[in-house]
Amino acid sequence: MLSVTKYCLFACLLVGNMFAQELPPIDVFYPDEYGGENQNWSVSQSADKYIYVANDKGLLEFNGAKWQLYPSPNNTIMRSVRVINDKIYTGCYMEFGFWESDNFGQLKYNSISQKLTKPLIEDEQFWNIISLDDWILFQSLNRIIIYNHGDSSYSTIDSETTLTKMFKVDESIYFQKINDGIYKIENGSEKLVSDNSIFQENIIVSIFNHNNKLLVLTQEKGFFLLEDDFMKPWDIPANEFLQGTSVYNCIQLKDKSYALGTISNGIIHLSAEGIINYQINQSKGLGNNTVLSLFEDIDNNIWLGLDDGINCVNISSPFSVYNDEKGEIGTVYASAIHNETLYLGTNQGLFSKNLKSKNNFKFIKGTNGQVWCLKKIDDTLFCGHNTGTFIISDDKVEKISDVLGVWNIQRVPGNDNLLIQGNYNGLNILERKNNTWQFKNKIEGFDISSRYFEFLNQDKIFVSHEYKGVFKINVNDSLTKANSVTQDLSVVKGLNSSLIKYNEEILYTNKEGIFKFDETLDKFKKDTHLSTIFNNQKFTSGKLVVDQKTNSIWSFTDKGLSYSTPGKLSNLPNINTVSILHTLRNSMTGYENIMHFENNKYLLCTTTGYIIIDLAKLNDRKFDITINSISKNKINKPQQYLNKDEFGSFQNDENNIEFISSIPTCDFDNVNYEKMFLNNLFLVFGDKLSSNL
Repeated sequence: MLSVTKYCLFACLLVGNMFAQELPPIDVFYPDEYGGENQNWSVSQSADKYIYVANDKGLLEFNGAKWQLYPSPNNTIMRSVRVINDKIYTGCYMEFGFWESDNFGQLKYNSISQKLTKPLIEDEQFWNIISLDDWILFQSLNRIIIYNHGDSSYSTIDSETTLTKMFKVDESIYFQKINDGIYKIENGSEKLVSDNSIFQENIIVSIFNHNNKLLVLTQEKGFFLLEDDFMKPWDIPANEFLQGTSVYNCIQLKDKSYALGTISNGIIHLSAEGIINYQINQSKGLGNNTVLSLFEDIDNNIWLGLDDGINCVNISSPFSVYNDEKGEIGTVYASAIHNETLYLGTNQGLFSKNLKSKNNFKFIKGTNGQVWCLKKIDDTLFCGHNTGTFIISDDKVEKISDVLGVWNIQRVPGNDNLLIQGNYNGLNILERKNNTWQFKNKIEGFDISSRYFEFLNQDKIFVSHEYKGVFKINVNDSLTKANSVTQDLSVVKGLNSSLIKYNEEILYTNKEGIFKFDETLDKFKKDTHLSTIFNNQKFTSGKLVVDQKTNSIWSFTDKGLSYSTPGKLSNLPNINTVSILHTLRNSMTGYENIMHFENNKYLLCTTTGYIIIDLAKLNDRKFDITINSISKNKINKPQQYLNKDEFGSFQNDENNIEFISSIPTCDFDNVNYEKMFLNNLFLVFGDKLSSNL
């Protein structure tokens, strides 16, 4: 089976450093991973979702798990690639043709240019390939060769000046002649469309159909609309920004928005109306600022062939990311939404931003230092801080307690005027008098740091300390004194353990699972159903988070997140998973926090900002596994590849059998290859394989 190392960056980016926002994640591939040279000139994709890239060293093939390089047929730079049906057409220096896969899963090259009766022009390179009906068009800087793949006939359109690019708009082919104008091909011949001075003096990057007008993008001057030889600038909000940007290429995405690849400013994403959605450059996550090629794949990911590397922007990902790349905010421990404002509590203080604004987060004065929690109770936002307790109102703070280290704040059952908070020194009570909150008293007789605490009833409180264990505290009616403190020995203490209350039941979690307190037996019992969250997944944290709005409970493992919701047809909760690796989500282990954001979206705190997870975009997809190759060999004998499309058998001494498999996806799903391979291997081959073992 294949193993693969992927360099995945969650990148959050700024447009001209003017504003911050959440953006899609990026998959970054470096030359030492894909095995080619730095520059990548063109990208295409086959129906089975394999990605093909024209690289300085040859043709790159990516099956979702592994890259393979096929050197160009004459060892020159490959400039173009286009998958058409079951063939991969490529163009390079003094050569063009197509590749086909053989029965062993390897690509074989067939030259077209060598079969032409008309010789190639000296130093001719083929930069673009387009298909139209039965014709394949190969464009060099000197001419366009129109090749009929049915009968192998061909014709040419020559030019006395340089041909920059060739464009397919609907079912028409357009191209530019430098210092001349825009042309289209009709009946195999060129026809002048416009010789406006703008198109003579500027390099054309792309041409699109916009409301039955030609929308022409120039390299330095932005967009222009052309209709019946009448030309005018496209009046869009991005105009001013584009005037100072050198655009090298552009594609229109399926949702009618535009992705612009620039020479020194990375990629710019425009809405269909020409509004800048975001910009991604090298300082914000791209491998390089120069985008040589752009391609939207079947799954709506945007592939970037860069001057140094290959990137994939998961534009339709259920994840979007805000990344504090300058470290101005710090590690986020808590978040809250209050009065249309998003608040982030970090190790550096409290920060806020209006939900509808794209401005940067601003620091709230007086909150320097570690924020441990943000709790909204009724219509008041409380901030639990290393230095005490604050009430937050817009960008102002009021300190109501000086007791250090506020881990959490909760209501006292049965009394709306009392709150209990867990501090470094134990448990403390806040009281509301004359509509003002203030410190009331410490619960004497219990001095252990109380990060996790819950009321079982009005006079019994559970406190969990990961190094000391779980304690049961009986308190007096006035909540001023602990009458007794006993340690619960039915569960073991442990690193990153936690304790919460969910659906009026006390839950304790450690590396052995989730335990529910049985009041009748006066001990914790393992909840075998909820504990399946950790089955076959490495334990990283016992932290559980309750979402009151949806009555769900979130947990965290090495392979992803899980959220449990009440069952509709039984008393067992439904357990759902979100596949995002511990290393990718980059949360502070043991201090994970997730908050309902809006609709089906949740905000997950990270060490560099936060991730927005859109549950509506998550699909429990069933991937099709592809068998790339099969090989066998006897001991001390050379490896023999088999025809994977034919019936075959294994002898008893051919006991070293290798199946190379992959799943062609570039999303952030954690694909379980082992399980899928075992479940699908013989489904893929049916009765083609037999065994004499």
